[in-house]
Formats: sequence, structure tokens, C-alpha cells
Amino acid sequence: MNLANLVASDKKLSELQLLDSITNPKTQKAVFRQKLSKYNRPMWIVFFGFFFEIIKGLISTTFGALIMKNFFSILNNFNDYHKMRKDVDFWSLMKFITAIVAFFCSFASKALFSRVGENITLNVRADLYTQIIKKQIGWHDDTSNASGILGAILASDVQLLNGASAEGVAVMAEAFFSLVWGCVIGFLFSWRVSLVALALTPLIILGAVVSAKI
Repeated sequence: MNLANLVASDKKLSELQLLDSITNPKTQKAVFRQKLSKYNRPMWIVFFGFFFEIIKGLISTTFGALIMKNFFSILNNFNDYHKMRKDVDFWSLMKFITAIVAFFCSFASKALFSRVGENITLNVRADLYTQIIKKQIGWHDDTSNASGILGAILASDVQLLNGASAEGVAVMAEAFFSLVWGCVIGFLFSWRVSLVALALTPLIILGAVVSAKI
């Protein structure tokens, strides 16, 4: 086999492998994330989006601890109205500040990831349009490649990628840090109850996975 045939054979093999990775259901998600990762730009927006999502996850758990602090401040000072009112006012103020920070983090993360989604749509459209205009004239004569169909793909199909940014991974990071921080707070208050709750965590995760598949 000469060099030209060897190069052609390797090229055909790589094309088949690429096609298999795209059409194979087991590798579709990984290939999609890999192809889409280069469009998750600029990285500083993605970084700050992750940062605000993580802070939001920590705040959600902290807010629960503040509610319990407020509740126990009433129970422990039931006979002392002035001390109870002072503690309740303090923990209520802490909850108010926490809610303001949570609102800011939620708004900031949504705005940042919306910007990333817009960049994905814009860059994918630009790359797709560049590839279209590089096609041979005969390719455009095919009815399946009519200008109306291509225009619909550029206008509507690409728009579906708007929500395919790193926001999904950021939400999982938020849930993970919320769980870890909840375990830390739980062990600080009562390690026995925390161990019971931690032992039940796999069952909760299993229930969520089963519910998502139904």
C-alpha cells in the first residue's frame, strides 16, 4: 500500500470514528459537551457565573440555619420578652441580609450565563454560515439544502443552543456545595442527627434519579 492510499485510509477511518462518536448514544453527550466547550466564552464570565452559583448554594443552607436560630431564640427566651425580641430582631436582620445577597447572586448568575448563551448562539451561527458559504455550488442545488431550510436552521435551530451553556454544571456545583455546607453546619449543631441525615442522603439521591427517569 502506497503512502497516498495509507493517508486516504486513515482519513476515512477517522471520519468513521467521528461519525460513530456522534451517532452512538453512549458517546453523544460527551461529544456534544466537548464540541460546545469551545463556545463557552469568555471564560471569566463562566468563572463568575460558577462563583455566584456556589455562593447561592451556600446561602440556601445558611438560611435554614438562621431560621432555626430564630426559632430557638424564641423558645430559649420565652420568659424574657426583651431578650427574646433582641435575639429575634438580630436573626431576622441576618435573614434579610442573606436574602438580599441570595437575590443578587441569583440575578448575577442568570445574567452572566444568559450572556454566555448568547455568545454560543452567535458563534455557532457564524461558524455554520461560514461553512455554508464555503460549500460547492452543486451542494446548494440539492433541495434539502435550499436557502429557506438553511435560513430556518440559522434562525431557529441554533437558538436551541442558547440554554446549553455551562449553567447546568454550575447548578450541580451549587447543589454539591450546598450539601457539603449543610453537613458542616449539621455536625456543628448535632453530629448524631447529622450522621442519620448523611446516611439517608444516598436514598434521597436515588429517589431523585428514579423520579428524573420516570
